[in-house]
Amino acid sequence: MRRAVFAILGTAAATTLLVGIKAQAGPDTDPVALEEPPAQTGSNPAGTGTPKPTGTAKPTGTPAPPANNAAPKKIVGDTVNTPYGPVQVTITVTGGKISDVTAKLPNTGESAAIAANAGPKLKQQALQKQSADIDTVSGATYTSEAYQKSLQSALDKR
Repeated sequence: MRRAVFAILGTAAATTLLVGIKAQAGPDTDPVALEEPPAQTGSNPAGTGTPKPTGTAKPTGTPAPPANNAAPKKIVGDTVNTPYGPVQVTITVTGGKISDVTAKLPNTGESAAIAANAGPKLKQQALQKQSADIDTVSGATYTSEAYQKSLQSALDKR
């Protein structure tokens, strides 16, 4: 009985020490926030200049009316703090639809790996659903919820 008590106390003390040392170690990565690269569109893979037309298009039927707000517009959502760091979503709206989503996600310690996994999944859902009604990514609950709130605030501003 006595040995069990000492074993439990020793294990608890060692765990507390390790957690305390890890907490004082500081960030494992640069303080620059992880940012998803913007989605590349068009036929210009280099990302410079404008795509060159490949042929001559002949109009058929009645011309389509010009799209409202056809020029891309970037809207920055509110910064939402989590226990692991801030989350801020920026959307690009083209023709009334979300055409791109970028996000600054937590980037310290284990949060960097979790955010690197969750970010693309959250982005894909936002683009697919065209709303902030996205599912939480398993293992990244705080990041997912903050992403949703920041995305909703950006959508409210458009």
